[in-house]
Amino acid sequence: RFMLISRAKFSMPVSLMLILIVLVGVTAYDSFAIRNVLKASPTAAGVVNLEEVFAGLTERAEADAALQQMADSLQRDSETQSQEIENLAADLEDYPPGSEKYQQVLEEYSLKTLEYQAFIEFSRQKISIEKSLIYKRIYQAIRLAASEIAKEDGYQLIIVDDGVRDLPAVAEAEMIRQISARKVLYAESTIDLTEQLLARMNQATASAAP
Repeated sequence: RFMLISRAKFSMPVSLMLILIVLVGVTAYDSFAIRNVLKASPTAAGVVNLEEVFAGLTERAEADAALQQMADSLQRDSETQSQEIENLAADLEDYPPGSEKYQQVLEEYSLKTLEYQAFIEFSRQKISIEKSLIYKRIYQAIRLAASEIAKEDGYQLIIVDDGVRDLPAVAEAEMIRQISARKVLYAESTIDLTEQLLARMNQATASAAP
């Protein structure tokens, strides 16, 4: 009799057991459904060789040409200043050291030398800043063109294929750094959008040209 009472006291009600079975079944079904949805909706992805795009852009070539013109102009200015300094150095030989005229030319020579050094540093900084602005503008244009291709062709993800170049022969620490920095281990050639992106951007540049 004691065993009968204990069993009655600790047995789970049938209704509660049915509820638990239903909940387990629903959870299992939901999990199965979620897995099926994920499998049925793969991400459409593409890759781009960024170095090849930069090298083949008409906009990049035009920017490099403009940058070279700036560098040539600054070089001509520096050569003019350098010639002035050489002339002043030659004038110093015409006057006896310690004379008033010698001191006057020496002061001018010193001032021109300082101005020349400052101009050289200014030229380097100017070219460096201009290069930085060019790279930034081109990178922004690449991102915009990539987003347009993604929207038109249904890509959800376009990434840079950083595995197209071989790893250089470098020291161990640098090799580890370069390997760690790379993200793409493999990309099928059929999802390479480099040529499409390059053609699109060059066409846009040609259309915008006067």
